[in-house]
Amino acid sequence: MREMMQEDWGLVIVALCASLILWWSVTQREIIEKSFVGVQVTFGPVKESLKRDPKMKSPKVRVIVRGPKSLLETSESDAFIMVADLSEISDATRNFVRLKPENLKVNPIYSALPIESIRVRREDIFPSVIEVPTVWNSAVARIIPKYDRTPALGYVVSATSISPATLTVAGSDADLELNRFISNRNELKLDGQTRSFTKVWTIEDLAIGDLEVLDDPLPDIRFEITIAPVFMDRYFKELPIQVLGNRKYSVDPTRADLLVNGERLKIQSITEDSLAFQLDPSLLSPGPQDIKGNALRVINLPEGVTILAVTPEIISISLPADLGAEPKPLETMDQSRQPE
Repeated sequence: MREMMQEDWGLVIVALCASLILWWSVTQREIIEKSFVGVQVTFGPVKESLKRDPKMKSPKVRVIVRGPKSLLETSESDAFIMVADLSEISDATRNFVRLKPENLKVNPIYSALPIESIRVRREDIFPSVIEVPTVWNSAVARIIPKYDRTPALGYVVSATSISPATLTVAGSDADLELNRFISNRNELKLDGQTRSFTKVWTIEDLAIGDLEVLDDPLPDIRFEITIAPVFMDRYFKELPIQVLGNRKYSVDPTRADLLVNGERLKIQSITEDSLAFQLDPSLLSPGPQDIKGNALRVINLPEGVTILAVTPEIISISLPADLGAEPKPLETMDQSRQPE
């Protein structure tokens, strides 16, 4: 050795360096086992009609990892994340999700760490099952029936009703916004209808896209449509009879009934307390007398509405003798008109 070192000491130094390099390479490739406490759990996507309960806090787990000493010796827990697979969750409830070794990933900020060199066994994850509560991503949508509004000539759609009026649905935010109002897929045709009817739809008959209906049990949707003639009769009972002027008078009876006919919307717009009969005594002779009921003027009656009948047909009235008015024929006070 002395002779060799004296003769070629440079070769000895080269050999020593090579040995050190070989030793370092072997030790760094040594497979070690290291426990990482506090590995953050992140969550994979869940189907669009669900979302994780916002009250849930993201858990952390302990993972025992095997890999090259050169990779693990200086790594900390934040170098890894555990991704929980939520793809099999289908309902809003408490779900128990198993954490799998293949779902251990390298934190993106440590992207240079080769995950393929890391090995984890199922029993190396603590806890290996976590609870993930989910809730529906839901909203209440109104049902707006789609139908043509042209029944037979001379008839109109006078009323409609839908039951239930709303559905609770779940889906993506975009689908919920797009389907705040839900209609039937195929427009309902009236085809000259003259009678009222009820149409029953199932959930499959509605245009709801990818939304899920949460109502349980799934309801049938009943759409009731009332078809009526354009013109209608209406009967008003016991309207007051008012006599103009401040002189004393007597009227028997003091109230009368009225039957009218006209366009449906006009007739339906009349309220019971808006109408009254009115009599101008200047058109009558003094003293007791009988007049025809249809000679009374109806106040607040909409234009175009026809008076069909006034009951009773005869009204008795007594006026003071000093009115001094000239009597006029009853025919001039008959305001009744024949219905068109």
